Amino acid sequence: MTRSQLELANQIEQAKADMAKLRGQIEVVSYELEASQKRQKDFYVDLDNRLRKLETTSADAETKLPQVRQPKPLHLIPPPKCATTKPR
Repeated sequence: MTRSQLELANQIEQAKADMAKLRGQIEVVSYELEASQKRQKDFYVDLDNRLRKLETTSADAETKLPQVRQPKPLHLIPPPKCATTKPR
């Protein structure tokens, strides 16, 4: 084999090793992505369940509370009448 053929064979072997390493990295990243997506979905489902529970509890509490009369806005309440003093 000539020197250029040996260099080419070494480059091919190096390229094969690099490809194997990259395939391994792709496999790891794919696994991490799937795990992250599953974890995110689990968080979403948990949050959704908690919110539904709060909404149900809140709706139940509202139906059990007595009706409360809303106070009048302050600008609709007439000012109190002051006792007038007689001028001297």
